[in-house]
Amino acid sequence: RAARTLVRCLGAACAMRRRYKMHACISHTPSQSTHTLSSLSCVVLCPSRELARQTHEVVSFFMDRLDRTPLRSTCAIGGEPKQQQLDIVRRRGVHAVVATPGRFRDFLDSRAMNLQSCVYMCLDEGDRMLDLGFDEEVHRIMNHFSKQRQTLLFSATMPKKFQDFARGALVDSITVNVSRAGAANLDVIQ
Repeated sequence: RAARTLVRCLGAACAMRRRYKMHACISHTPSQSTHTLSSLSCVVLCPSRELARQTHEVVSFFMDRLDRTPLRSTCAIGGEPKQQQLDIVRRRGVHAVVATPGRFRDFLDSRAMNLQSCVYMCLDEGDRMLDLGFDEEVHRIMNHFSKQRQTLLFSATMPKKFQDFARGALVDSITVNVSRAGAANLDVIQ
């Protein structure tokens, strides 16, 4: 599980590290009228709280160990107090958020977070997100981006509905299939 999560987030960690070296982290300052994530570089969306927690553990582990200055991350999921999740952001600022779509969209819509500096988005288990009805949430989140970003979609299967979603959500996309499209790879053992 950790290796799979690392593959999804390694690009984000490298991009954040490069960006951090180029521009010092801009964290929240108390004088701002709205609390924002001005240093947010990466968003990882997961279809469930459990997957978001697991993903955040791996992301946090590797971000803590990058370079001399660790990058900061947080987990924003439904079913837990919003205020505690936002307090982390307000106190320290973060570089990455691992979240469920509903909670993250709530934070964006309320302007508690923004995507002004975000350049990397990962949709983990995208097919499950669509199956659970999160396609509208994800589109609304993508509408908050004001500039170009790198977006990665990961899916065990590529059903037609997911292919259509990817075509509508991505620009100049590249599809990598490990086996035939639309079916799970039979060679993978979990």
